[in-house]
Amino acid sequence: MEEESLLLNHVKKQLYQLPIIHNTVQQNLQKEQQKQKDRYNEKLKKIVSYQIGDLVLYYKAMLDKQWLKKLDPKWKGLYYIHDIIGNSAYKIRKINRKVLKTP
Repeated sequence: MEEESLLLNHVKKQLYQLPIIHNTVQQNLQKEQQKQKDRYNEKLKKIVSYQIGDLVLYYKAMLDKQWLKKLDPKWKGLYYIHDIIGNSAYKIRKINRKVLKTP
């Protein structure tokens, strides 16, 4: 009888503490998720917008996947921004004013 009483008290205590523990875990989880989100956002590249006439370099992304040319320079340029096409999309031209068709 004594063991049953102890067991019953233990179960009641656990049932009483369960919502409290659940809330504490939920709050800690939200805090950690916010920390992770803040850390991720700090590492994001800042979006840079260029104006017509700005000097830029052209990144040759196709060389990223080519093993034979892995030591070749991946940046090409200097180029001028010739026209703004859309969000972070630009037409560029050489210094001699020749506009590149598709960089």
